[in-house]
This record gives sequence, structure tokens and C-alpha cells, in this order.
Amino acid sequence: AMSGHIAFSGGKWKIFAGAYRTPVASFDDDDQCGPSKTQAKRARRDLFNGIKGKYRGPSTFYQNADFPAVQVDEFVTIDNGEEIWQEIELPFTDNAAACQRIAMIDLRRNRQQIVTERIFKLSALYTSVGDTIELTDARKGWVNKVFEITRWELINQQDADGGSYLAIRMMLAEHSSSVFDWDPDNDEVAVDDEPDTNLPRPWVV
Repeated sequence: AMSGHIAFSGGKWKIFAGAYRTPVASFDDDDQCGPSKTQAKRARRDLFNGIKGKYRGPSTFYQNADFPAVQVDEFVTIDNGEEIWQEIELPFTDNAAACQRIAMIDLRRNRQQIVTERIFKLSALYTSVGDTIELTDARKGWVNKVFEITRWELINQQDADGGSYLAIRMMLAEHSSSVFDWDPDNDEVAVDDEPDTNLPRPWVV
């Protein structure tokens, strides 16, 4: 209902609403102490450029109805003109405008495709799942690129001499404030207000 997600971290459940969060830290190569892995693109089966779905609310007498689909032409062009639809249900969102905004957030978030796994020194100990960070990687051409921490774990590493030390492994997902941009005048599609019937509601005496 708020395009958010939950995470269990430090013995507590944390709830994150669908909004941009300012990075809490900046890291570069000097903060890392292990190999990295990077996936630049999502698998085709996980990619989409439009979202359709259903909701229910006062305007539909709390019966399932379609909210106006959202799609970004630029994404369709990138996908060689092929329309790829994702279907969602928003049973706890009771107006079509909010549904469209949630769908657009999901769509733009899906197109942030870079995922990277990094191992950091204990200087990153104060971060946690749900935080956003800035990452600089000269080999990748990233300068203060924003990522969201989607997984965080304390691990035991071995140095060249066979000694052990603690480090932090993070899974980072590409993130951008533009994911949450919304202009009601341009992005929102009005729902047809014309009633489907003029018959009285059967549950009102």
C-alpha cells in the first residue's frame, strides 16, 4: 500500500516506505577488502516496461476493478518495441491515483538493473539493510553512484598469511531519486467517473 518493504536487521523488523532516502555514507576502493561481483542487467523474465493491476475502493463499491495501466515509452523503445506487462494487485490501496503512483515506482525501480556484491571493512559497520550509500568505482566508471543495501552480513575473511578478520558483505541494488518522481498533471490518468449502471445498490434499503 505504500510501495515499501520490510527487513529484519539487528533483531528488529524495519519498515521502509516507498520514498527516496539520502545516502548515509560514501565508500570507494579503499573501504573494500575483498572481491566484488556485478550484474549489469536483469534476466529477461524479470524485466517489464508496463504495469497493469487491480484495486478496490469506495469508487468501485469495494469490488475489484482495473486501475489505469502505466507504461514508459522510453522503456518500450529500449526493449526493441516489445510491450512487456507485469500484473499486480493492490487490495489495500483504495484509490486509482495512488495505485498508478505505486505502479510507476515499481516500474522505475525494476529498470534500475545494476546489482553488485561488495565486501567492506568494518568502517561500514554502522550501515544496515535499507540504507542507501554512495559508491565510487573507477573501473566501473561510478562516482558517488547511489545504491540501496538489500543484504548485509558480517563474515570471516582470511588474509594472505592465513589470518582471519571480520568484514561486511553487502548486496547493493542501483537506486535513484527519479524512481519516486510523480507529476499528477502529467503522469496521472483520470478514472472514468461515468457510472456503469443507474440501478440502486442492492445492499442499501
